[in-house]
Amino acid sequence: MERKGFPRVMISARSLQFLAAVKAGRRPARAPIYSHLTYDILPDEFTVVDCPDILIVEGLNVLQAGALPKDGKSIPFVSDYFDFSIYLDADEDVLRAWYVDRFLTLRKSAFSDPQSFFHRFAAALRP
Repeated sequence: MERKGFPRVMISARSLQFLAAVKAGRRPARAPIYSHLTYDILPDEFTVVDCPDILIVEGLNVLQAGALPKDGKSIPFVSDYFDFSIYLDADEDVLRAWYVDRFLTLRKSAFSDPQSFFHRFAAALRP
């Protein structure tokens, strides 16, 4: 459970390998796929990206740095592979509405599946 969810799952070694491959022009590069059903990266599934002119990476925390190692060694972050970044700063009421809408949509879809990581929580929230 300690490794589930963002940012640790979304910013994984597989994500960094994918971004390094795209940045180096390796063809094709394999992007890991995240599942809201399992709340994790799918182990054997990926999206193939073949030498894009522009790659847009979006996410809740792609600009967030992880914890630095205690030994002081340098470690890569997702943002190290970005040439350009845009941060959208929304009003708190817009963020709240987005979060609630997203949660309710997931509750009706991925969370309702008995195999879902969040199924036990969705059931507890039903009136």
